[in-house]
This record gives sequence, C-alpha cells and structure tokens, in this order.
Amino acid sequence: MVFPNLRFIVALLALSFLSGCDLGEPFRTEQHSKPDEQVVKVYLKYDFRDQVDTFNGFLTKDLVANGTVTVSFLFTTAQQDSILGALAQADFFGLPDTLHPIPNVTMAPNPGPQILRVEYQGKLKSLVWFYLLDDSDPRSAAVTHLWQTIWQVVESTDSYKLLPPAVGGYI
Repeated sequence: MVFPNLRFIVALLALSFLSGCDLGEPFRTEQHSKPDEQVVKVYLKYDFRDQVDTFNGFLTKDLVANGTVTVSFLFTTAQQDSILGALAQADFFGLPDTLHPIPNVTMAPNPGPQILRVEYQGKLKSLVWFYLLDDSDPRSAAVTHLWQTIWQVVESTDSYKLLPPAVGGYI
C-alpha cells in the first residue's frame, strides 16, 4: 500500500511545481503590472522615425540603418505629471497649430514635419513644426523645450533603455 501514497505525493509535488510556473512566458517584467491610467495622452513624432504614442500604447525607436523597433509603451503617473508641467510651462494649448522654419533656410536631410498631439481633460491639440525653427521666436523655444522634455522622459524609461542602439546616422 505504499504505492498509492507515493502516487499521491508525486501528484502533489507535480501540481505544486506547475502551479508556481508560468509556462507561457520566460520571465516577469514590470510590463505585467496594471498600467497607469493615461490621464494625458501623447503622440510625438520626433526626428526621422522616432515616435511615442500613448493613444495606442507604443514606442518606436529609429535604428537608422537597422530600421525601427516598436514596443508597447505607456507613461507612469509621475511621468505624466512631468509632461503636464512642461505642457503648462509651454502654454501648449495656447500655441498655434503650426510653427514654420526660418525662411530660406533648409536642412538636409530633412526629417519632415515634427508632430506633437496631446489629449488632456477633453481637449485635443495637434502642433506641427518644421526644422530649423527660429530661435528668436519664444514659441519656438517653448516647443523645443517641450518636445525635449517629453523625449527625455521616454529615454529615461527601462523600456527605452532596453532597446537596441541605433546604427549609423543621417547625413
């Protein structure tokens, strides 16, 4: 009668082992916790092909010669608070919809239009600007500071730091 007890013990050990394993994924990351509510939603198309889009929950990094890589991405509450501070400082919702480059000055290669779209408290605003912005216009300085702040928040995240480095550059 030792065998029925041995089978029972083996079955219990197997069940306890399997219940502790998550066979569907090799490791746990912070992405598995419940994401913070996106009180402020941001879409920023930066430079040539870098994008952060918390409307749809992704981040795209331009790897230049190696294409792009896209991952799931949302801001934390603290990161959103930082972005909201930068939006307020720039008076984002009071800015014009388009900022034009310095007349008769071109950039090659040209990264094309830069776009920042923000939704906050039922307000949706899009801003488009083109390089090279006129540094003497205070609105240009405000926009530059704003997108740099947002991109610094993005670059400070583990999600971004784990992405492969860009190879090459635009000349």
